[in-house]
Amino acid sequence: MGNKKSNESKALETTSLVQSQSKSAQKKASHASNTPQVKKGDGGSNVVVNFLCIAMFFGACAHGFFIIPTTSVVEDILCRQYYREEVNTGTWLSVDSSDLKCKENSIQSNLALILAVRDSLQAGVGVFASLPWGIAADRLGRKSVIALGLAGLALSQLWFMLVAWFPGYFPVESLWLGSAFLLLGGGDAVLGAICFSMIADVTTESTRAAAFMRLIIASHTASFVAPALASVMMEIRGPWLCLVASCSILTFLGIATVLFLPEAGGPKGKHAPAAKTGTGFRSAVETGMKELWASTHLYSVALLLLTFIGTVPGVHSTGSFMTQFASKRYEIKLSQAGYIQSIYSCATVTVCLAILPSVSKLVMRSEVPQFLRPSSESRRDLLLAQWSFACLTVGSLVCAISAVLPTFMLGLLISALGTGNSSLVRSLCSLYVSTDLRSSLYTFMGIVEFLVAFVSHPSLAFLFSKGMHLGDGWVGLPYFGVAVVCFLAWVMLNFVKPPPAKPK
Repeated sequence: MGNKKSNESKALETTSLVQSQSKSAQKKASHASNTPQVKKGDGGSNVVVNFLCIAMFFGACAHGFFIIPTTSVVEDILCRQYYREEVNTGTWLSVDSSDLKCKENSIQSNLALILAVRDSLQAGVGVFASLPWGIAADRLGRKSVIALGLAGLALSQLWFMLVAWFPGYFPVESLWLGSAFLLLGGGDAVLGAICFSMIADVTTESTRAAAFMRLIIASHTASFVAPALASVMMEIRGPWLCLVASCSILTFLGIATVLFLPEAGGPKGKHAPAAKTGTGFRSAVETGMKELWASTHLYSVALLLLTFIGTVPGVHSTGSFMTQFASKRYEIKLSQAGYIQSIYSCATVTVCLAILPSVSKLVMRSEVPQFLRPSSESRRDLLLAQWSFACLTVGSLVCAISAVLPTFMLGLLISALGTGNSSLVRSLCSLYVSTDLRSSLYTFMGIVEFLVAFVSHPSLAFLFSKGMHLGDGWVGLPYFGVAVVCFLAWVMLNFVKPPPAKPK
């Protein structure tokens, strides 16, 4: 339950695969399991939903406590190595570094590269681990995989702290090995997918949407509370208190999951049926390609998938990269950059919960001029997706040219108006295939997104380094790059032809 910035959407994609695999498995082995099962609509369903919402909130808080302090710690290590200062143990990391000499271009370039490679490796793990662990969730039980996933995240953080505590013994690049621990449980994408899948198993159609929304609200609430709280903690006690708090939260969540979370859906233990052969990364890619090729709207689906070149960098540019960028360009401490992250997260919550739903209803009203009013819900979603990428393009341009922090924050707020682009694109894609084929399409979409993420992180790092080398206003080059790909995504959406409205 780490990176909650975009994992709700990734989780929803993987959820459909987990659910489709578990339905047949439950019928065959529900009689064989001795573990009490929570059924749809019974009293235990509220226990599952409430527990998962609380777990999602604290899991997202753990991520917020970890991401900014890690940037601060790595920057401090690189800074001291650059100036050939003594770095033997972590005792010198007791306070947050605010020395402006650490904003030297070469230090920041190395910092961006190291963090980008780490994030790319984590994305790569997500590609290869999501499908096997989705299957394992049906064989071992959902809560068992959740506990293993939390253990993997905690071990990854412990490895980072070990490397950072003994920088004289471990090269800083060795923190990349921490991504291997995410193979245990599958990392963020699997955890999120199983949470959504468990909720789908214990809720009815009439209550499912509300339960999903509660889970997403819990994540978004933590996304703007945790960075601000982490910034306060870093100002007072330095980054290490935040790191320990994050790892402790994940550990306690894993223990609580084993002890208190009822099992919901899926067979467990030795009585579980074997997974079908051929299910895996290669199978998902082949199936997804076949479904796309068989689609009568192949051209439009391909264009929609290509818009991920704008969606993914847009998300990354407003995450951990943004804190480093703001700290460097505007000469503020990384702990203070956490407040910027909280303001942006608050804006995205407002867009998702208030602005986007209101606009969706408003544009369909009869009072709206006919040339602005979409003729169907699919055309409305396409129009909103175009507007979202337009906002991302304009917002990224403002961030790129901003010489002062207030203007940069204005650009972030404009970009926040485009937050819904990912869910809108997924909604549109689902309209081009029949219901029984959507699992394959969603899985393939998730793989495409992870592959784009694998390239996006080092690309932003490269543009950041290049911009610092060029100097002056070119330091905003990463956001110029994001604006370009978002503009390309907007152009492609203008060539998408929505499917005809289905008769009611």
